Amino acid sequence: MTDANVPDSDTADLDYVQSTPSTEPKTQGPSRASLRKSALDEGPERDRWYAKHPFTNNELQIATPQVKAVYDRIVTAIIHRTPGTVFVGEWRAGKTFATEMVVRQLANTFPELPTGLVVARGSKTPSRGGWTTMVLNGLKHAGSGSGRVAKLEDRLVKTLAAMAKRTDSKAFLLFIDEGQEWHEEEYAYLRDAINLLRSDEHITLITVIFASEAIQAVKDKFLSDRRGDLVMRFMRTLNRFDGISSEAEMAEIFAALDDPLKHSFPEGSGLATSEFYAPGPFRDGWRLAHHAKIAWGAFSSVASRHRKTVTSLGMTWVMAAVQHVLFTAAADPQRLLTHAEELWAAGVHLSEFEDFVLVS
Repeated sequence: MTDANVPDSDTADLDYVQSTPSTEPKTQGPSRASLRKSALDEGPERDRWYAKHPFTNNELQIATPQVKAVYDRIVTAIIHRTPGTVFVGEWRAGKTFATEMVVRQLANTFPELPTGLVVARGSKTPSRGGWTTMVLNGLKHAGSGSGRVAKLEDRLVKTLAAMAKRTDSKAFLLFIDEGQEWHEEEYAYLRDAINLLRSDEHITLITVIFASEAIQAVKDKFLSDRRGDLVMRFMRTLNRFDGISSEAEMAEIFAALDDPLKHSFPEGSGLATSEFYAPGPFRDGWRLAHHAKIAWGAFSSVASRHRKTVTSLGMTWVMAAVQHVLFTAAADPQRLLTHAEELWAAGVHLSEFEDFVLVS
């Protein structure tokens, strides 16, 4: 890896990521025409494809514009060896999905760069040994809970170094989820581990932290306690990470579901996701992107009933509503054309978005 230039990290590759790789055998197989026929004609073959479809099984993850922005920022952090980058998002903004998608794409962009993920857990009585064990557990290190503190710390540094040296990398990328759960002691332990890794093994540890808005209080406490060293190292800038924030962004995501170049299933069929579930309407010119206004309106209507305004929609809610609409269309395509508002209202209800509105 070189620091000279940011690689050509085409974020279009982030439009879709399957959380579970396809188990379909890689063969020359049938022609596109025969695949389309078996997937679209009513009968056992279509039923089989329907049951295996990644969208049916919640295995199709879509990168929102925000996720693409996160990816680009992390690429820059890797290139410039930025020690700490923080992304702050509300509950259900999609931080977990974003992490999964970004890690997968980074493996393609930087195949030599090892990565690890630690889910931060706070403690009323933090200790160096407990923190080190937590990180080793996140790295899936066997026997992480045994030994004296000094040995545990040495084991952590050597584990990170070994993972980097396997691919001849001079850096290690560590993702930290729920970063607001750590406080001064834990971040000081992390700083010490970074310094040891650098001085003993000549390897740079780059941290990417995902956190709730409570991380602002952690940063403020560091500043009031004159711990500017921790702020500058890990959270100099708190980057916002929100959900879908406009009808236009919703239309962009829906258009991706209409595009077989973004994802098609069965593989090689050229069938877009929306076409697979609603082949008749799709053939006649209907597109899911045409429903962005209706869908945004359905969510906004729920919020307005409680005197709220939609400013950020988590992908969990949006995809639950889309699933209801497309699954209904697969069984009764006419309803998609004649009862669109009703379908989306039902989808939003089933997404449990209103439960969030009530408590927010």
